[in-house]
Amino acid sequence: MTTRTALVCGGTSGLGGGISQALRQRGIRVVSTSSRATSKDAIVDDVVHLDFSDKSSIGACVSALESAGKLPDILVVNGPGPAKGTTAEVSPQAWQEAFDLLWASPLRLLNGVLPTMLARGWGRVVWVTSVSCVHYVPNLAVSTSLRAGLHGLIRTLSAEHAGQGVTFNAIAPGYHATDRMRQLGVQQGILDSIPVGRLGTPEEFGTSAAFLASEDAGYLTGQILVCDGGWSHGKLPA
Repeated sequence: MTTRTALVCGGTSGLGGGISQALRQRGIRVVSTSSRATSKDAIVDDVVHLDFSDKSSIGACVSALESAGKLPDILVVNGPGPAKGTTAEVSPQAWQEAFDLLWASPLRLLNGVLPTMLARGWGRVVWVTSVSCVHYVPNLAVSTSLRAGLHGLIRTLSAEHAGQGVTFNAIAPGYHATDRMRQLGVQQGILDSIPVGRLGTPEEFGTSAAFLASEDAGYLTGQILVCDGGWSHGKLPA
């Protein structure tokens, strides 16, 4: 069986870490990106430097992967969230910065690795978005708007490349037990609004993403998998 290579953006911790772990458990060779990587032009301990806010790092990342013979069969696009706030509170500059972070930079990365997937006739692209794209969350105007647009991009890319063996899907996380969530503190009201009655785990999320990246998911493309314990459709009345 062919050994696949995955590039997991932000794959050293949090939800990205859960994805990296799940892929490795399935025998996939994983390279994770980090803006804090020790080297900016080479892969060290399966970690390569990438900072979506720095355009120059994207080309350097692709070059490092190519030099190491690790251009990926699987790309997991996962990055930091944009600034919070209502539509009126977010400045035009913040909107532009968020577009670069969520759209322009990931597209540059995709354009750097997609030709290899197409040449191989096999590829998986999994884009981590947010449950806020399918259910309103207060003060996330930028994230909701731009990430919802990514779902249109996913459908477009899937239609353009499905016949070439490359699938594109989005995975939208709800509330999960990450370090970031622990730092912010989980309010009881959030837990009460999740039908399964708890936060998700990075491991569970990783397993779902790994399925989208698997051989078995070859007929699944252009879809949005919402992993939120039922939060987006709420609890039934008691």
